[in-house]
Amino acid sequence: APGLEAEVDVGLISQVFSNLFSNAVKYTREVEEAAGRRKYVTYGCSLEPGRYGRGQDGVRCFVFSTGPNLTQQEAGRLYTEGFRGSNVSGEYGTGHGLHFVREVVTLHGGDVGYEPVENGNVFSFVLPVRKSPSGGGRESRASS
Repeated sequence: APGLEAEVDVGLISQVFSNLFSNAVKYTREVEEAAGRRKYVTYGCSLEPGRYGRGQDGVRCFVFSTGPNLTQQEAGRLYTEGFRGSNVSGEYGTGHGLHFVREVVTLHGGDVGYEPVENGNVFSFVLPVRKSPSGGGRESRASS
């Protein structure tokens, strides 16, 4: 959504996005939909009013990719150091990427998430929106 901002370390958050997009592209698989077999990735951001308490909104960023859902056991371990799912299909990886994502997002006061949905998976993170120094509005500037 246009105009949503959070105060972040631009270098670290860009690495978070890079990791999520890289994983999405690497692990996306074809699924059967009404339109036929498809394979795709989508992403976005949205405001989550009151996510961190009254008057403290969050900005949720997500990446969706088509493919099989993770098991509940795997989903619970997703953001832990060294974990790799059973659906990696021989793709290269070390199991450090999502752990890094969690560490950076937590450092910024946010939280990470995973949601299995029809035909795919949503990986997300939410960061608190900082109020501007003037006290008005939900937005603040990004810092590096």
